[in-house]
Amino acid sequence: MIRWAEVPRFSPEDMLLTTSEALAIDKCLSERGIENRSSLLHRDTPVSVHQQLGMLRAASSLAGDPLIAVSVGLGLHPTSYGIAGLALLSSASLRHALQIVVEYGALLCLKVQVSLEQSGGEARLALNNCFGLTPGLLHLCSQLEVAKLCTLLRDLSGCRVSRIELASPPELRRQLEALLGAPVVCGTDTSYISFDGALLDAPLPQADAATHQRCLRSCDELLLSLRRCHEIRRKVRGMVRSANGSVPTLSQVASRLFVSTRTLRRRLEDAQTSYQEIVAETRQGLAVRYLTQTSLSIEAIAEVLGYSDTANFRQAFKRWTGESPQQYRSRAVSPEFAPPQELRHLQRETNKRRGCTEGSPANFRVQALWRLSPC
Repeated sequence: MIRWAEVPRFSPEDMLLTTSEALAIDKCLSERGIENRSSLLHRDTPVSVHQQLGMLRAASSLAGDPLIAVSVGLGLHPTSYGIAGLALLSSASLRHALQIVVEYGALLCLKVQVSLEQSGGEARLALNNCFGLTPGLLHLCSQLEVAKLCTLLRDLSGCRVSRIELASPPELRRQLEALLGAPVVCGTDTSYISFDGALLDAPLPQADAATHQRCLRSCDELLLSLRRCHEIRRKVRGMVRSANGSVPTLSQVASRLFVSTRTLRRRLEDAQTSYQEIVAETRQGLAVRYLTQTSLSIEAIAEVLGYSDTANFRQAFKRWTGESPQQYRSRAVSPEFAPPQELRHLQRETNKRRGCTEGSPANFRVQALWRLSPC
């Protein structure tokens, strides 16, 4: 049996405000005449990094455009981010605005760790893959975040980007240069946006100290609220993940948290979610992990996640991501992918218990991990 806790962790659970990006994705699809848009695109509640990237994957699949993330990022201006965007616009200088980007990244739906570097007269933003994303998701994330930050630099100070480096397939370089309006280097592990360092301390045209301070106070309150939402989600998700045999009921989780069922339900409502939604999110996250970090067959993954019929799993996964499990796996991992050592060991142990041999057809079959029980 492979338990959830033993699956290698790479999927971030940080909750982000995604309303601005969901609207930008929806606008891109609408402009292309696509009417059958995913319901996930219309969410205005905090979601995890992987759910947010899932919206982009679904949009890319619907539009048949591998660079839709760039178009989405270019359409996100400071005013797209509400009070956080106003904090950027009212900053005294570009340097101060970039400090806001670093400290309040969750309010800008940033899925990378941003740092400012200077050398001589050149400045550059470094975008680090702090969530350990797989290659396919890293490419998508890099394109989006680079485009977002290029747009912010240009809108805030009229800054002309001199060079861009990002984790993206080299064959897309010319298209990226045309969209981003700057020379592009592809295939780097860390993404960089270079520009004239002299612009950092020049005053911004809409600087207003009083407005800026009010905006920062509102950002602090919003960030605190977001963290509270994340905390209750994290606790409940952890209990769902650690279950052995079956997913606990809502009342069982409430008992373990020493609150009543009604109180837990209310707290989840305050966090703009529900217990059923958290179970579904956990299932989706695990499906992604099994597909990208193990060699388990689609049938075995469906069994592990409690689906009695593989077809039902395929339908659910396509509803989540806009792609079939096979398509998602082929795009998210490299051909050289091999399962981590600990999973190979678990698979061998499972085979021994079942009397299977290495290389046999049942090599990657595993016992169903859980079955959903009524909430």
